[in-house]
Order: sequence, then structure tokens, then C-alpha cells
Amino acid sequence: MPSADDFLIREATPEDAAVLAHFLSAFNGEPVDAAAALRRMTAAHATETIFFAVLADVSVGFCSVRIQPFLSGDEPYAEITELYVEPEWRRRGIGQALMHAAEGLAHRRGGAQSWSCSSARGMP
Repeated sequence: MPSADDFLIREATPEDAAVLAHFLSAFNGEPVDAAAALRRMTAAHATETIFFAVLADVSVGFCSVRIQPFLSGDEPYAEITELYVEPEWRRRGIGQALMHAAEGLAHRRGGAQSWSCSSARGMP
């Protein structure tokens, strides 16, 4: 059974729009098509970074992070805006690996804090 060590964590590209649309639909419970996902990726490109977890060319999850300045501090903070792993791949450390990628990006960009919100819907 593959674990997080078997996965590649990489930044999403425009070619990932159809897979991102699937993830967003599953994550939010509302249908999103590839054109809408690509439009959203393009609009958010300057402020948001999307990471994919991939095993043997199959994407199984994603994480999105914003690195932003704020008035209460001199360093930017990271906001984890979305984190989703396909149900059959959960409980294997993939979400944690995606979070580590987001936190690593935040650290490289000078971020000292990370924020995330979750819902009970995402509980096992």
C-alpha cells in the first residue's frame, strides 16, 4: 500500500485544470468544469500556489496556499485555502505531505505563521 513517501508533490500547471475541476467539485460539493478551474487558476496565479500529490501520473489530492503580508506583523503569513485528498487515498500522510509543501513555500517566502480553516465535513 503506497504511503506519502511514494508520492510526488509538485506545483499545479494549467494542464491540470481538468483534474483540479474534479477535486474542486468533490471538495465543495458543487460541479466545476475544466474551463472554470483554469479561469480560477489563472486569476489566482499571482497570489495562490496549488500543489498536487501524484502517484504514478495519477493526481490524488491538492493543497492551495496564499502567502500574504498583513498589518499586524512584518512577515507575511500563509493561509491554507484548500486541502483535499481523494477518499480512497486518505490516512496515508498525503495531506500532511501537501501541508509540508505549502509550509515550505511559506518559509522560503519569509512567512512566519500559517493559518488554515476546516469543516467537520472533512473529518474521517
